Amino acid sequence: EGCGCYACRNYSRSYLRHLDRSREILFERLATLHNLHYYQRLMRELQTAIEAGSLAEWVAELARVYGDGAAGATD
Repeated sequence: EGCGCYACRNYSRSYLRHLDRSREILFERLATLHNLHYYQRLMRELQTAIEAGSLAEWVAELARVYGDGAAGATD
């Protein structure tokens, strides 16, 4: 939900699941596009937090959204 990548904007979740379950190579390409988009956004947010001096708050929010596993990323 709310992802702006090419795959998520142009294909439904059910179709992507179908491609995955059918072992279609198109799924691998679309998943790669999605993952690259996600990591680019994450790195942009990280850079902004570092420049703003709010890295600790950003990490805390990341941990809240994705669970406690992300909190150890700065340890």
